Amino acid sequence: MELRARAYRLLVRRQGDRTFDFYRPSRSPVRSFLAQPLKDTTVAIVTTAGIFHRLTAEPFAVAPGRGDTTFRQIPIAADRSELSITPGRFDLRAAEIDLNVIYPLSAMRRAQARGTIGSVCATALSLHGHIPEPESLLKCTAPLAARRLKELGAGAAIVVGACALGAQSAGLTALAFEAEGLPTVVITQWPQLARQAGAARAQATPFPFGMTMGPPLVEPLHDWLLGRALGQLTPRLPG
Repeated sequence: MELRARAYRLLVRRQGDRTFDFYRPSRSPVRSFLAQPLKDTTVAIVTTAGIFHRLTAEPFAVAPGRGDTTFRQIPIAADRSELSITPGRFDLRAAEIDLNVIYPLSAMRRAQARGTIGSVCATALSLHGHIPEPESLLKCTAPLAARRLKELGAGAAIVVGACALGAQSAGLTALAFEAEGLPTVVITQWPQLARQAGAARAQATPFPFGMTMGPPLVEPLHDWLLGRALGQLTPRLPG
């Protein structure tokens, strides 16, 4: 972790953000639990890939050195042709073939059809994961996002990373979600960074950035990885 972190810190500083460092929240991680069995729970999708619904939202306004800490709401009924990606620090080619590699809606719907989860939350959330200054994400935006998902009936969330610093953004989002009573699992290529940021649950993925769920159109892999993440969501044990 430390060697990888030093290398990434140096890379970002050489790219122009000379004061960049990883964010370490002052609060301790918390863990919340499902209020009912997973098979009866509505699960929300959150992606850090910068996806936005063109008919209802603007692209992310990514400020150099600061990023964009806002979320976009995505109706899961939206057609793929209505969705775009604000470019970030990952290769877009896999997502252009199959958006499910960073926004696993199809895998989540299959999990619902199998009875693994109760339903998919009707609204997904998206943020732009490369956020060098994420304090307002943790303290303001992510808690509001958690409350919004709970208003929509979500009882848990899956947060999907897309780029390297997206692991930190996903971890901070999970930290805020858990504090709001919304159990959350982060799927990321850098689970150590997600946990350092405060994620209580992180599922590692061996695939490249921009291909978090696996290669395009390989549904069994997408289902397997999502199933591993969902398996970390449990009700509180008695006592």
